[in-house]
Amino acid sequence: MFNTFLLSSPLAISTSFDSMPPIIKKLVKIYQFNVKISKIFFCKKRHLLQLKFKKKISIKKLKN
Repeated sequence: MFNTFLLSSPLAISTSFDSMPPIIKKLVKIYQFNVKISKIFFCKKRHLLQLKFKKKISIKKLKN
């Protein structure tokens, strides 16, 4: 149900970047230099996206 991407460092982002859905690629480009992304959970059915930062931030109902 969930595809989990572990992004603990810039290296992890660069190595797994190609396998990410397009919407996550956009968000990684926006946020990678500003915050440390620990986990991204993506649910294709509901189009829900949660980004867990040091401070909890959730973005819901994102569309391609």
